[in-house]
Amino acid sequence: MDPTLYRLALFAHVLGMIGFFMALGVSVFGLAVLRRTRRVEQVRAICHMIFLTDAVAVAGQLDVAVLLIHPALCQPYGAQ
Repeated sequence: MDPTLYRLALFAHVLGMIGFFMALGVSVFGLAVLRRTRRVEQVRAICHMIFLTDAVAVAGQLDVAVLLIHPALCQPYGAQ
């Protein structure tokens, strides 16, 4: 694999992982805050924030999955 392509794939992989864990953290924090809410308006705002992070989490998971499978399919085992 070309070193430049490898570095680009590594950067995309790390970026996907950061995005996934950021979305996971926002979701967990949102659920913790959701337990303390007292008004319907607060619940709506927090649920909206949680639903927005779902797309980021899915994109991060797909990015990681593609970047993990691609080198395995393109490079024979043990080749350097």
